[in-house]
Amino acid sequence: MFFPFKLGFVRTPVALAVLQFAQLCEAQNLPNSLPEVRVTGSVPMDSLGAAPSGVGRIVRLDLERNAGSAARIDDFLIESGAAYWDAANSLGLASGLGLRGFTQSNQGTQQLQGARTYLNGHADIAWRFARDPATVSQVEVMHGHDATLLGAGSPGGTVQYLSKMPTGTPFRRVEVQASSTGGGRGVFDGEWHWGTVQVRSVLAAQRSERTTEGVDDNRTAALLSTRIPWASGDLKFDLEYHGNAMPFPFGTAYAGNQFWFDKGYVDGRAEARRHYRRHALYLHQKLADSVSLEAHWQDVASTRKETLLGFFDPLNATQLRGYYRLIDETNAQRDSGVKLTGGGVLGEWRHRWAVAWMQHEQARVFSGPQSIGAFTLSLENPVFPENFSSFPLSPRFVSETYRERGLGAAGVVETGRWEWRLGARRSSLSAAATSSPGLPLAQAADANQTTVSTAAGWRLTDVQRVWLSRAESFLPNRGQLSGGTYLPASQGRQWEAGWQYQRAPSEVAVQLFDVLQTNLPARDPRDRDAFVLVGANRSKGVTGTIKWQVGPVDLAGALTLQRVRVQSATSAGQGTYVVGVPSRFGALTVAVRSSIGIWSARVQGAGTRAGDSHASFSAPGYGVLGLGWASGARDGFRWGTRIDNALDKRYVRALTGADNVWQGERRRLVLWMESTL
Repeated sequence: MFFPFKLGFVRTPVALAVLQFAQLCEAQNLPNSLPEVRVTGSVPMDSLGAAPSGVGRIVRLDLERNAGSAARIDDFLIESGAAYWDAANSLGLASGLGLRGFTQSNQGTQQLQGARTYLNGHADIAWRFARDPATVSQVEVMHGHDATLLGAGSPGGTVQYLSKMPTGTPFRRVEVQASSTGGGRGVFDGEWHWGTVQVRSVLAAQRSERTTEGVDDNRTAALLSTRIPWASGDLKFDLEYHGNAMPFPFGTAYAGNQFWFDKGYVDGRAEARRHYRRHALYLHQKLADSVSLEAHWQDVASTRKETLLGFFDPLNATQLRGYYRLIDETNAQRDSGVKLTGGGVLGEWRHRWAVAWMQHEQARVFSGPQSIGAFTLSLENPVFPENFSSFPLSPRFVSETYRERGLGAAGVVETGRWEWRLGARRSSLSAAATSSPGLPLAQAADANQTTVSTAAGWRLTDVQRVWLSRAESFLPNRGQLSGGTYLPASQGRQWEAGWQYQRAPSEVAVQLFDVLQTNLPARDPRDRDAFVLVGANRSKGVTGTIKWQVGPVDLAGALTLQRVRVQSATSAGQGTYVVGVPSRFGALTVAVRSSIGIWSARVQGAGTRAGDSHASFSAPGYGVLGLGWASGARDGFRWGTRIDNALDKRYVRALTGADNVWQGERRRLVLWMESTL
C-alpha cells in the first residue's frame, strides 16, 4: 500500500503532550485545576455541523468550568498543548493559531492559509474580535472527515466553538480574578427554569493591561440562551454580544540584527472599538427511533472603528516608518442549514450517517485611509508627533460580498474490529468586490468545489486501534490580486495514519500527517492591500500525546514535530521557508493532588521560526514555565492562584515578518475565586 510519509527528519522519539485532561479528583472534592480534554474515536452522532465520528480522533476541550484559567481562548488552546502554536497576533485582538503547519488566519497574511473557525456549525468571524471564553462550553479540533459537513476549511484542521446552553439544572456561579499587572476580570454564569423553559445567562467583563506594550485589553461579553424541550426534541434561541476596546498591538520589530523587546510602538491616542452581535435559532426534532432532524439559522453583525498609530516596517537599523490609519468597517453575516442523521444495524453491520445542507452569506464594507512614512519612530525611544491633522491620507475603500452553499453526506460502517467511513461535499462559491482607488469591480465567477474524505480503522485489541485516512479541503481566500481579480480558493489534501492506546483514565496516541495546500496567497510587497499567489506548501510531521495517572500525580503532554516547506513558488524570489512556522512545539503539564488542593506546573513552547521565506533571520525557540494551585471546594467556594511566565522570560511568541513580531507576555500573578450558589 502506498504510504505517503517520509519522516527522516525526525531524529527524536515521539514525545508526550498536553491535551489537557479531566482531573480525577471529584471523590476528594477537589477542583478541576486544569480544563478537561476529551479525545474521542467511535462515538454517537457529534455536535451540530460535524460528521459522524469514528476511526480518527476529535479533541474536545471543556471550558464549562474554566475558573482561574486563561482569559483568552487562544491561550487556553496553546497552554493545553492541543497541537497548536501561536502563528500570528493572537495576543487579545484576534485569533491566529496554527495547526499542522497551517495558520488559522482568514486574512491571507500568511503563506499558509489556515482553518476557518466555526461556531455551533456556522462559519465564525472571530478573526475580527476576541471571543471571550466565558461564553464557550467546548472547543472541538477536527481533522478531515470529521469536518466534512461544516464547509470550507484548512487541510491542517478545523476548529469549532460550542457556545454555552442550558444544562437542565439551575445554578448560580460567580468568578473574580485580579492580576499583578493591574485590572481584573469578573464572570457571572447562571441558569433559571420557568416550567419547561430553561434560560442560561452569562456576563463577563475584563479590564486588564498587557505587560509588554502597556495596551489595555478591555472587553465585555454577554450570552442569553433559552431552551424549550419536549419529549422528542427542543428549540433553542441565542442572543450574544462581545465588545472589545483594545488599540491594535503593533508588537515589536526586528531591525539592526536584534529584536527590540519591551518596547511599545503604540501611541496613547490610538483607540479601537469592536462590537459583535449574534442571534440564532436551533431546532432539534426526533423523527423516528434512529432518525433526527436539526435546523439552524443565525444572523451576525460586527463593527470596527479604529485609530491606528504605530509603525509599518523598519526603515533602517535605528528607525521605523510611522503608520497612521483610520478604519471604519462593518461585517454582516447570515447562515442557515438543515442536517438529517440516522443509524442502525443490518446483521453484523452497524452504521451511522448524516446529510447536511448549508448556506453562508457575508458582506463587508471597509474604509481605511492611511498615511505611511509621513513620520519616523526611533527604535530605542519612540516618540510620536503631536499633530496628525496635516499628514496626507491615501484613501482606501473595499466592498465585498461572499456566498457559499454546500451539500454534504458522511457515513460510518462498523463490523467486527473493522471500521470504514466515507464523506463527500459539493460546494458552490461566489464572490464580488469593489475596491478603490483605481481598481475596477472584481467579479469571481461561480466556482464549484467537490471534496471527498475516506478512512479505514482496525481495532487491534480492546484498548488499541490504528487508522489511515485521506481528506480533501478548500478554503476561500479573502482579498484581491493587485490588478483587482478576486483570489481563487486554495485547495488541500491530508493523509493521516494513527495509533491509539486507551484504557481509562490513561491514553497514548501517535498521529503521522502529510498535508499539501495550493493556491496560497501572501501580501504583495508592492501593495500592502493586495496579494500574490505563492504556489504550494507542504507539511509533514508527527504528533505524540499522553495522558496518564500514577497515584496522586496526573501527567499530560503533547509534542508535534513537523517540516513545512514551500513546495512550489510562483512569485519571483520566493524562498523555501514558511514564515513563523516552528519545526516543533508542544506542552507538558504535571499536577499533584494533595489534601489542601492541586499543585500544577506547565511548560509550553516552540522551536525556531523563520522570519522570512529565505530564513535570513529567525526567532529563537522558547520554553515558558507556568505554576498554579487550586483549593478544594468548601460550601460551593474555591480559590487559587497561577503564575504565567514564572521565570519572566523574554521571547518571541509569534512573527510574520520583520515588522510583525509579537513578544510574549512578561511574568503575571493571577488570584482567582469562584463561588457557586
